[in-house]
Amino acid sequence: MGAVLEFLRHLFGFCGDTWHPNIFHVLMGGPTIGYVVYRIKNMLSYGERKKDI
Repeated sequence: MGAVLEFLRHLFGFCGDTWHPNIFHVLMGGPTIGYVVYRIKNMLSYGERKKDI
């Protein structure tokens, strides 16, 4: 039971260690990284579309 509680404390960031990722980092970082990748792909494809015109 102690291992499960320790895992949950680390998962949710309540262990006190601020330097390892937890579930909130994943929830905030996933959409941000996806948006950056989307913007970069969009900028690269804009240059290709402009050549076609």
